[in-house]
This record gives sequence, structure tokens and C-alpha cells, in this order.
Amino acid sequence: MNDNEKENFFKKPIMILAIVIVIICILIGIILVVNTKKSDSTPSQMPSQTSTSTPEKSNTSLYDGSTELGTLVEFEINKITLPEAVQEGKSCIVDNNKWYYDLDAQGNAINVYTSSSNFTENVILPSTLDGHKVISIGDNATLGNALFHKSINEKNYWNNIISITVPEGVEYINSETFYGYENLEKVTLPDSVIYIGDRAFSATDNLAYINSDIKGKVVMPKNLQYYGESLFENNKKINSFEFPEQINYIQNWTFYEAKGFTDLTIPKQFKYIGKGAFAQSDIKSLTIENGVEIIGDSAFQLNKKLEKVDVPNSVISIGEYAFRQCTSLKNFNYSGKLKYIGINALYNTKVENILKNSQLP
Repeated sequence: MNDNEKENFFKKPIMILAIVIVIICILIGIILVVNTKKSDSTPSQMPSQTSTSTPEKSNTSLYDGSTELGTLVEFEINKITLPEAVQEGKSCIVDNNKWYYDLDAQGNAINVYTSSSNFTENVILPSTLDGHKVISIGDNATLGNALFHKSINEKNYWNNIISITVPEGVEYINSETFYGYENLEKVTLPDSVIYIGDRAFSATDNLAYINSDIKGKVVMPKNLQYYGESLFENNKKINSFEFPEQINYIQNWTFYEAKGFTDLTIPKQFKYIGKGAFAQSDIKSLTIENGVEIIGDSAFQLNKKLEKVDVPNSVISIGEYAFRQCTSLKNFNYSGKLKYIGINALYNTKVENILKNSQLP
């Protein structure tokens, strides 16, 4: 073997080895690139895992009632201007009873009341006084027993009265007109009534019929446009009610301490359930129909027999202390989305933390 052949003999293995080394390097490079891409892809996957877990966290019950959340949702109740007196202190005798009244600018008798005690159990109020049409009853200047006044040291003669009929044509029933008539059971109101003032029937413990022959049912006049606060406060007999469709609110304290309700359904016509509207009552089961939007402050607080509440998705605001101290409340069904919830809305119930983050403002 000459020198050239020896040189070629050793060159071939070296070239093959070099080629193998190059191939190995290429393979190693490919492996490193693949592994790098995998490691690079891991961070991009982590956010997706985090984002999928977020809804689960938002659905956990975290509301503890320690603060209000969201922006308070307001509801405005339109009021009515009462007729003003242009002549005051007029009086006349009707059926041996003396009636006092004022006159408005149109010559109508307003703010009508009596101090007579010659009344039977069933009273029909006069429709005219000295030829003047009666449109307003109850002495606005004397709150409390504003229809039947009494003299000093005179007993409450109105406690003999069981029923009162208000004549057609009367439009305004002033504040506290029938306040405190403990034995009054039945009132008939005409459809001409458009206004009923604050506490008009408060403390009428036994009032059980208004425009109805069904015990416990009150049906308000179809042309009613406004009624005031605490309308049936402390009543013991009323267990159902009907208001005309233009009344879309349950006024503040309307049925405060009213003990006749057990299973209560609030119709969809009422957008607003006012402050303390059913507080300290004896409701056991509450259903609010879809259409109601606002549950006011303390609306149902201290209903200690209340066990079950169905709230529709239309409700967007629950006020502070709305169900506070409803100590028997164990079923609270709501799956909507609130814009506002007040402090301690469900305080001291069995469902204090039932509301979920996804339902809160």
C-alpha cells in the first residue's frame, strides 16, 4: 500500500465520523427546539386554567352583609295636591248630628268631621252639607280620630261603630280619618276616591272588609291615584289586598305589624315594596311575582315565622335590613343579578350568605 492509498484509507472513516457527528448535532438541535416550544407553551396555558376557575370562585357564597354593595335604586311616588280651604269653620246639622267643614274655591265641602255621638253601629256619611258637595273627609287640622271628634273627658263613642259607608263623590280621605276605630269591621269606599292619606286606617284592629264581602280582603277604589304611609298599620284581620293597576307601589309601612298574613303573594303590578311595608308581621311563606323590582329597607324584617321566600329575577335592589331577624328563614330562592343590596339585608337568618358573588353588584 503506497502513501496515497494509506492517506485515502484513513480519510474515509474520518469523513463518515464527521457526517455522523453533524447528523447527531442536527438531531440534538431539533430536540432542544421542540422542548423549548413545549416549555414556552406552558405559561400560555396557565391563564386559561385560571380563567376557567374564576366563575367557580364568583359563584361561591361570599356576601356577609357587612356593607352595602352597588348603587341605590330609587323609586319615586307621585303625590297629589289637596284642595285648599277658602272659607273655614262652617257647620250644619244632618240627621241630628252636627258636621263641621270648610269650603274650597269651587264651593265644595272639604275636611269634613263631626263631634256628635248620636251614631248607630252602621254609619252612612252625608254626601252634601248645606247644599255643598262633600269631596273631602277628615279634619286635617286634628290628626288622630280625624272624622269623629270627641269632647274632653268624653269616652270613645266611635267604638260603637261597626261599619262606615263613604258616599259617591268623595275624592279625598285625609290622614288618620279612621285612625283607632277599634271595633270598625267594614268600610265601603266609592270609586270616586283618588287620595287616601297617611294612617287613614291605622290601628283599626278588626277592620276585615273594604269593598268586599270576603273576610280579610280589601279592594281599593278603581280610580285611586295615591295612598299614604302606614295605611293598615297594626291591623289584625286583613290577609289579602287588591289595588288598581295604576298603583304600582306598596307604600312604606303599609302593613307594618299586620298579623293577618300567612302565605303572601305580591303581584307583579307592584314595582316597589316600600320601607317596612310588611315588617313584624306573621308571614310564613312569601312569593314575589316577576315584575317587582325593588324591595325596600326593612320591608320584611322581624317576620320571625317566615320560612320560605321566592324572589323573581326582576328584582334588582334589596334594601338594608330587608329580611333582618327573619330567624326561621331557611329557603331563599333568587337567581337574578342585583344592582344594589343594603347592609345586613339577610342578617340573622339561616341564609345570611346565600347570595353569590355572581349575583351581587
